Amino acid sequence: MTLLAYAPNVLVVNPALPVRSVSELVSYAKQNPGKLSYGSPGIGSSLHLIGELMKREAGIDIVHVPYKGTTQAMQDLLGGQIGMMFGSAPTLMPQVKAGKLRALAVTTAKRSPAAPDLPTLVESGLKSLDVPSWYGMLVPIKTPRDTVSKLHSDIAALLTELKPVLENQGLYPIGNNPADFAAQIKRESELWARIIQEAGIKPQ
Repeated sequence: MTLLAYAPNVLVVNPALPVRSVSELVSYAKQNPGKLSYGSPGIGSSLHLIGELMKREAGIDIVHVPYKGTTQAMQDLLGGQIGMMFGSAPTLMPQVKAGKLRALAVTTAKRSPAAPDLPTLVESGLKSLDVPSWYGMLVPIKTPRDTVSKLHSDIAALLTELKPVLENQGLYPIGNNPADFAAQIKRESELWARIIQEAGIKPQ
């Protein structure tokens, strides 16, 4: 029915990795095919799929290492067992600010207000990597149109009221109309279906 808010994901690397930008990361991966690994909270997770999308967009060979959650992946990234990962900004940015991880880019089309100096993957040359985490609200397909309109209006007003609270938690309210949200779901479903098929990802 409506996209409530989005949260940028962040691409981070272990500081021991000799890269300070997305272009340097891509060059490093091309010079060392199959040697760079990235972690995710599990096979088929959104962060796994973002990594697979990056592999195809950048033309690089990096190895996926699945974990049983983001915490385990981050611990191995901090310890140097893996070289990079994608994750939510609220989870990873404290480690970046502490100097324990290096952030290279965010996965949104526009820079994050919380980290305006951090470039996006899109502006770094990976045009299909506009893939934030998002939260939406859906209703049953037979819900009357006037009910949908009323709910959408009420939610949009609530998002405006809650904007400071949400942004403090790294969430950026949207409240777009049902048609735009439906188009987004269709577009992303097609994208991830293609990536899953091309990567040969199987249900676990």
